[in-house]
Amino acid sequence: MKIRIRAFGLVKDLTGWDEKEEEVEDDLSVGELMRRIEFYYMKGARSEGLIVLVNGKRAPENQALKEGDEVAIIPPPSGG
Repeated sequence: MKIRIRAFGLVKDLTGWDEKEEEVEDDLSVGELMRRIEFYYMKGARSEGLIVLVNGKRAPENQALKEGDEVAIIPPPSGG
């Protein structure tokens, strides 16, 4: 199945892309997707603390992805 992944901020800098269409197996979980992104694209950086949205809503790690989902990966807010 195909999903669209969008990366923002530091995640975009680490991965080298801001948007990507990815072919993944059915029912891949958000957590499994994030582990793959860490391994293949984030140059050893950890994804802990990142905010993951699926179709605009915050997604738990165990949420299964579906055909056509849009996954947004956003670094946590910072500042002071």
